Amino acid sequence: IRAAHVGVGIRGKEGMQAANASDFAVSKFRFLTQLLLVHGTLSYYRNSLLILYFFYKNIMIATQQVYFLFYAGYSSEEVFDGYMLNTFNLCWTALPILLFSVFDRPVNVEELLEFPQLYLTGLRGELFNFKTFWISFGEAILHGSVVFLCVWHTLHDIFDSYWVCSVATYTAVVLVANTKMAMITSSWFWFNVLIILLTVLVYFVFISLYCGEIGFQFSPWLFGVIQQILQQPMFYLVVFFLCIAVFLQDFTWTYIKRIFMPSLMMLVQETRSREYDKSNTKKEALLLALNAQDDEREEWKTQEMGSMRNKEEEHHGHGGQRAGDNKNNEMIEMQEGKGRSIGGATQFHNSSLNASKA
Repeated sequence: IRAAHVGVGIRGKEGMQAANASDFAVSKFRFLTQLLLVHGTLSYYRNSLLILYFFYKNIMIATQQVYFLFYAGYSSEEVFDGYMLNTFNLCWTALPILLFSVFDRPVNVEELLEFPQLYLTGLRGELFNFKTFWISFGEAILHGSVVFLCVWHTLHDIFDSYWVCSVATYTAVVLVANTKMAMITSSWFWFNVLIILLTVLVYFVFISLYCGEIGFQFSPWLFGVIQQILQQPMFYLVVFFLCIAVFLQDFTWTYIKRIFMPSLMMLVQETRSREYDKSNTKKEALLLALNAQDDEREEWKTQEMGSMRNKEEEHHGHGGQRAGDNKNNEMIEMQEGKGRSIGGATQFHNSSLNASKA
C-alpha cells in the first residue's frame, strides 16, 4: 500500500492496519468501481486543467512585464503596482478555478460507469503532458501579447500616461483570465456564474477605492487613474475586443478538435440524447465500437501471449536437448577417462612385474 501511487485499504474483520496505512479506505470491494471510474477520472480531469490554468494566467501576466521592458528601456521599472500584482492570484483568479476544481464534471456519473474506458484518460496522461503544457504556454503568450499590444497602442496615444496604461492593462488581464476560465468550464451551476460575476464586480470596486483616497497613502501615483480610464469609450471597446478574441480562439480550437480530433470524452458528450429521444443510436454505436476495440485488444493480447508461450517452450525444448547432449558427452568423456585410467594402471602393473622378474 505504501509503495503504490495511491494506496487503497479495505476495512474488514482482519483489522484496520490496511485502512490506516492507505490514502483511501473503503469497506467493500464493490466501492472500488465508484472510487476509480468516477472519482479517479474526475480528479485527474480537474487537477490537470487546474494546473494548466495556473500556468496560463501566470505566464500571461508575466508576458506584460517582458513586453514592457522594450518600452522602459530595459530598466527595472515594473509594469504593475506591487499591491495590484500581489492580489492577482489571491483575489481575482482564485475562486472561479477553486469552484471548477471541486464541482466541474464534463460527463455525469452514469456515463462514467457506462464507459469505463474514460478511466484510461488518466493512465495514458492525455490531459496533462508536454504537449498540453506547451499548448497552454503558447496560448498564454499569445493572449498576453494581444492584450499588451492592443492596450498600449490604443490608450497610450490617448492618455500619454504610464500608470493609466498600466491599470488598463491589468484590468484587461483580469477580464481575459476570467473569460478563459469560463471557456474551460463544462458544468455550469448558479454559483459558477455568480462567482465569476462577483469577482469582476469586486475587482472594479477594489480598483476604484485603490485609485481613490483610500489607496492614496499606499500608491499616490494611482490617484484618479481609474476615473480617467472609465470615462474613455476606447477602453470598453478594447476590453470587449480582447474578451471576444479569447472566446473565438478557444471556440475555434475546441470546434476543430471535436470535428477532426475528438477524444473519447468528447464522443461521450456527443452521445447525450434529449429527454424526448428514447432511442439513442449514437450511444449504442459508440458502445459497439468500444466493445469491438476491446475484443480486438484482447484477441491481440491472446495472440501475443500464445506466441510468447511458444517461444518459451521452444527455448526450453532446445535447452533440454542441449542439456541431454551435454550429459551424453560428459558420460562418454567419463567412460573414456575411466578407460584411459584402467589402461594406464594395467600398463603400470605390467611394467612393475617385469621389473620384479629382472
